[in-house]
Amino acid sequence: MVNLSKLIKTLLYLSLISMFLISCNHKDKDDEDTKDANIRVKTPVSITNPTKENISESITLNATSSFLKKNNIKSSANGYIKTVEVVIGQEVKAGQLLFTLQTKEAAAYKNLNIKDTSLLFSGMITLKATTDGVISSIAHFAGEYVQDGDQLCTISDRNSLVFLLSVPYELNKFIRINDLCTINLPDSNEIKARIDSRLSEMDAASQMENYMIKPLSYSPIPENLLATVSIIKSKKENTIVLPKEAVLSNETQTNYWIMKLLNDTTAIKILVHTGIHDKHKIEILSPELSQTDKVLTTGNYGLPDTATVHVIK
Repeated sequence: MVNLSKLIKTLLYLSLISMFLISCNHKDKDDEDTKDANIRVKTPVSITNPTKENISESITLNATSSFLKKNNIKSSANGYIKTVEVVIGQEVKAGQLLFTLQTKEAAAYKNLNIKDTSLLFSGMITLKATTDGVISSIAHFAGEYVQDGDQLCTISDRNSLVFLLSVPYELNKFIRINDLCTINLPDSNEIKARIDSRLSEMDAASQMENYMIKPLSYSPIPENLLATVSIIKSKKENTIVLPKEAVLSNETQTNYWIMKLLNDTTAIKILVHTGIHDKHKIEILSPELSQTDKVLTTGNYGLPDTATVHVIK
């Protein structure tokens, strides 16, 4: 009986030792897992510093190119077009030959096959350009019959190029005559321009006002080219700004925040109030930031309020 009691005690003792050893092993493993987890949560990030710059906010509106001055070349007699010396899109100079016409009388005499050469005349008429420009349209071609006064072609004056800017009435308070603006072409080129005048008539269907914008430099732009115009809505000088990628927001863009480095490995969330937004930067109104502050620009999305990070050099 005594031996059985000793055996039971021995088994209980061994069981306790086994449980203790197992719990120690689990604790060591949990500690290792925790250490590994702490290492894994260090998010690689890059940083920037706030800067003091001038910033402006613009509105973008549609505009269409147009030539104000167009010269129509017309026939000066009834007859047949013998030659056409130009093509659409060709640059011409004043005095350059455009068309050759033969009057209908000369063509009729030629068809009669009269042998008396004294009665025959060529009746050839030359039509020349009246101004420098580009041929924007040709209405008649060689062999066609035209009457006196028929339009043969149109010469557009390159120097009269303007852009007609369409502006909703509620935005006309931002459009000021003689202000500078930027014309953005479809090929990503930009042209500096000036708001020249305001047209007195509004489009009845679209309820848009038209403003005439004059480019400041010559550019070989075709007519009816669709472009956009950037008009400065508001601007500030010497204000604190951050790159757009440094400023985060919620889905409705009602709250904005940044992730700022508290020390070498810890980033904290700071709510900010923003001002002017442009294509690349955002003005920070509050809280007041220093130009020595370090703000996350990459790796900042989805980070918690206090996050462990690793700054990429």
